[in-house]
Amino acid sequence: MKSLTPKRQLVLDIIESSDQPLSSQDIFSLKEEDLNLATVYRTLNYLEKNNLIEAFSLFSESRGTVRFYFRKSNPHLHFFFCQRCHQFTPFRDCSFSQKAQEEIEAKYQHKIQSHVLYFTGICRACQVS
Repeated sequence: MKSLTPKRQLVLDIIESSDQPLSSQDIFSLKEEDLNLATVYRTLNYLEKNNLIEAFSLFSESRGTVRFYFRKSNPHLHFFFCQRCHQFTPFRDCSFSQKAQEEIEAKYQHKIQSHVLYFTGICRACQVS
C-alpha cells in the first residue's frame, strides 16, 4: 500500500471522526479543503480496497441505493436508519448482538471478529410529521 496522500488522509480523518456511517455526499459536504467529488469517490475506493474503511449499501424509495462508509477500527457498529429523513441513530447497547453472536459462533463453529447491525424504518420525528 502506498502512503496516504493528504487528500486520502483527509477523507479517512472525516470517516474516522464520525460516529455514524457517511455517504460520499456526506463526506464531500464535510470537507475543509479543495476536494472534488470525483476525488472523494476515488479515495473511498482506495481506502476500502486497502482495508482501511468498510462499506455497505442501503436502499430508500426517495434516494435509491446509497453506499455508506465507516471506520474499520470500530469492532462493531449498531444503528437505526430512517428511510424517510435518511438520518442514522447509533446504538451503544450491544446486548442483542452479543447473544446473537454467541449463538452463531456455537452453531456454525466460527469465531466472529466484528459485525455491523442495522435496523431500517421510520424514526420518531418522521412518524409525527
